Amino acid sequence: MKGLSHLPPIVGRKGIDLTALPTDDANVLHAVLESVEGHKKFSARIHRLAYAGLTDAEAFVYLSRLCGYGIEANRRRSWFGGRVWNYAIGQSGQYVTIPGRILIKLFRDAELAIPSWMRPEWQYDLRLDYAEAFRQTYQAAFNEMHELEVA
Repeated sequence: MKGLSHLPPIVGRKGIDLTALPTDDANVLHAVLESVEGHKKFSARIHRLAYAGLTDAEAFVYLSRLCGYGIEANRRRSWFGGRVWNYAIGQSGQYVTIPGRILIKLFRDAELAIPSWMRPEWQYDLRLDYAEAFRQTYQAAFNEMHELEVA
């Protein structure tokens, strides 16, 4: 993914660079965004149930799907109709939307420090090249599972 390095790696749903915020500001920001966007506990409960037991192989498939959507959106950005389509379906071609619960799993599995502002019930936009890097870390688990199914 060329040309993405100038973008922040993780942003909130409104495009705010969350990695640059101090902890206190991030907590205030979450409170404001929660009241503005009206996130409901029901939605958070659905995500908790849906992604609670994601295995490494399932994480690879999930990230592959997200990266595929991002790559397609990136291709569509080159013409006007594609940009309109991306806007209509909420894709940018530079970021993929990922639930906080999965993003926390990715950080844990990569042995990265989980930022204090990251919440499992929120949605985040992860830069496409970072999503691809996370996807590659799960490639071996997927290949191993696939070999077991074939044998």
